[in-house]
Amino acid sequence: MRPLIEALEVPTLIITDLDAATKVKIEVKKGKGKGERNAWKSARPRSGAAQETTNHALKSWLPEMTEVDKLMAAPANKLCHTDTSQTIAVSYQIPQEVTQGTQTQAITPSTFEDALALTNPKAVEEAAKAALACGMTRDFGKYIAAAATPN
Repeated sequence: MRPLIEALEVPTLIITDLDAATKVKIEVKKGKGKGERNAWKSARPRSGAAQETTNHALKSWLPEMTEVDKLMAAPANKLCHTDTSQTIAVSYQIPQEVTQGTQTQAITPSTFEDALALTNPKAVEEAAKAALACGMTRDFGKYIAAAATPN
């Protein structure tokens, strides 16, 4: 989509997931690559965990970063195209303060849906009660109502 977005010169907001991954060692038992090697495994985003993004847009377009810690701390001006003829920005999950009961904790959501629910818990609880609420909204509502502390 990048060539099309840049060619059209239409203001664009890219909403994407952070797609954090942690390096793990795996054992390859067959073939030429037999033995131990490193691989990237999907993980919940965590500060200080030496994670990288697997998201191609974040790595190669905006903001051209791979380390999750740097992505989570990136200033807003790094998330926008600097060329004035191309108004393009990217948005993804960053740490946010979540309060449940008397406890407040910084949490980095794994998905856009998680971020939406964590940012708007009362609205999600109310939406979950609606007759036409989808299963995911009902599940989020149940979890928010039952959770004593953020996790």
